[in-house]
Amino acid sequence: MARECKLILVTFIEINASSEQVWKNVIEFPQLNEPTEFIFKAGVAYPVRAVIEGKGVGSVRKCQFSTGDF
Repeated sequence: MARECKLILVTFIEINASSEQVWKNVIEFPQLNEPTEFIFKAGVAYPVRAVIEGKGVGSVRKCQFSTGDF
């Protein structure tokens, strides 16, 4: 009889910056350099940049990847 196996994984990173600095870069960030790793050259999508249109409630965040926006 097979038993169900559950795995819980928790990770975190500590960032030496203020909440405001971190939030600004989570919401919107400038153009990133193209990665050099083979997996991305083979076609796996990678982030290019993120932009936000508007301010506050109702704003739209667009994430631009090498394969298109979403």
